[in-house]
Amino acid sequence: MLFRSKDDYDRAIADQTTALKIDPKTPRAYHHRGAAWSNKGEPDRALADFDAALAQTPDNPQILHARGIEHAVKANYPRALADFDAALRHAKGNDAQGVYFARGRTLFYQSEFTRAAADIETAFKAQPNIYTALWLYLARDRKSTRLNSSHVSESRMPSSA
Repeated sequence: MLFRSKDDYDRAIADQTTALKIDPKTPRAYHHRGAAWSNKGEPDRALADFDAALAQTPDNPQILHARGIEHAVKANYPRALADFDAALRHAKGNDAQGVYFARGRTLFYQSEFTRAAADIETAFKAQPNIYTALWLYLARDRKSTRLNSSHVSESRMPSSA
């Protein structure tokens, strides 16, 4: 999806809409148009397209992941978690890393810090980076605070080893 990679979301949406007029049973076009809507900050339109794509390919982990993110954006955490769980059932290999991270952040927003830390740690181990390390640190810190620890210890810092 060339135009999406260049941040020309309106053109991407127009191109995918044209593709759907030619063949309305193209889940990839719905998925790509939904991603463009998402990048434009239009979660309701993104959800509609992800729903249409999933009506044709209900076990697609990338689309389930994308729809889960939109549900999380709208603070519909139960639906987001259901989509992430379904995506993980169907994901293969490295596809799961992003889903674990998204599910971990969603659990964090629900103050489920123990489960959040476990998912974020799984994502971190698969692909260590500073952003995931920060989220892991925060989840571990909140988890520790919940256990009545009054200080932040170095043991909560992730290790990429």
